[in-house]
Amino acid sequence: DIYAYDEHNQSIAAFDSAGNPVSSFDGGTSSSLSVSGGPGVSVQIASDSSGDIYYPNQALGEVQEFHRDGTAGPITISGLEQPTDVAVAATKIYVIDTNPVVGSRQVQQFDSSGSPLGQTVLGSGVLSNPGAVSVDASGDVFVVDQSTGGIVVDEFDATGALLRTIGAGL
Repeated sequence: DIYAYDEHNQSIAAFDSAGNPVSSFDGGTSSSLSVSGGPGVSVQIASDSSGDIYYPNQALGEVQEFHRDGTAGPITISGLEQPTDVAVAATKIYVIDTNPVVGSRQVQQFDSSGSPLGQTVLGSGVLSNPGAVSVDASGDVFVVDQSTGGIVVDEFDATGALLRTIGAGL
C-alpha cells in the first residue's frame, strides 16, 4: 500500500499499487490518537516493513504509530517541538524536529521502540537546515539539507558517519 497524509482533511489515506483508494482514517474515530495538525501544516509520514504508519503530529509534539487499520500502535515519541518528517529503519526511527523559538531543525534518532538513543542528533555539526529524511534498505540515511551554499543531500551510515554529500553547488 501507499500512504499519504491529506492535509486538508487531516487524515491518512491508503492506496493500492495501482493507485486505487483502499482505506482512510483520521485517528479521531478509529483510534485513541488524533491525526491533526491544523490546516496548512505539512508533514511527511513513513511506514515500516510491516505497514505500520508513523505520523508527525505537530499539534501534540509527537510522532505516533498507527496500524494499517488506523488503530493506535504501541509507539508514541513525545517531547518534540514541531516534528515535520519521519523515516523508519529496521532498528531506528529518525525524526526532523523544528524548534520554533530559534527556527533550527535537527534530525533526532530513536530506537525501534521510540526511546531516544544516546546520540540523539544525527549530523550534528554537519547539517544546517534539514528538510526531509529517508532511509534505504541498507540503513543509510539521506537528509535533504538547505544551507547558505544551496540544497544538498547528505548521506550518513547507520552509525551517523557522513558518507558523502550529493549535489554540492546546486
